[in-house]
This record gives sequence, structure tokens and C-alpha cells, in this order.
Amino acid sequence: MRQAIDLAIDRTALSQALAGGHGTRSLFPDFTPYYNDDTDGARDRKAAEALLDEAGWVLDEATGVRSKDGQELEVDLVAYASVHKIVAVRVP
Repeated sequence: MRQAIDLAIDRTALSQALAGGHGTRSLFPDFTPYYNDDTDGARDRKAAEALLDEAGWVLDEATGVRSKDGQELEVDLVAYASVHKIVAVRVP
């Protein structure tokens, strides 16, 4: 699941939407010594879909929603908007 989500993220579009930030796979900010990013920012939607299919998450073509064993796929995204505040977004 995590690998499929990682492949599905268009980091270039994400960074443009964030207006000033940049998309990365690193868990740490680029000003820390722990920053590590060896990605080009491109996404691979077909590979992401294949991984989800392989994991049993079936796409309902009518709704565009994936489900497994009767449960719809949901992803909670958490981003640090600033040092003192966390923003959480639920993506159905």
C-alpha cells in the first residue's frame, strides 16, 4: 500500500500546489543533516495501480473507489504546515 501511494504521488504538481515547497520522499526537511532524497519527483500511476490490484484493492469503475473485503480504501495524509501546527487531510 505505501509503495503504491509513493508511486502515485506527482511530486511536481504537489510542490506547485503548495506554492513554494517541493515534493520529496525524505522524512526530514532539507535543512537537516538527515535529509535524503534520491527521487526525480515523477509518478508512475500504472505501477501504483498494479500494486493495489496485486494487494487485492479492486477498483470500482463506476465510482472510481477501490475496496477490499467490503471496506473502501481511505488514506489519511498528515503534513506540517508549520512547526507549531499539523494539518490532516482525509482522502477517500
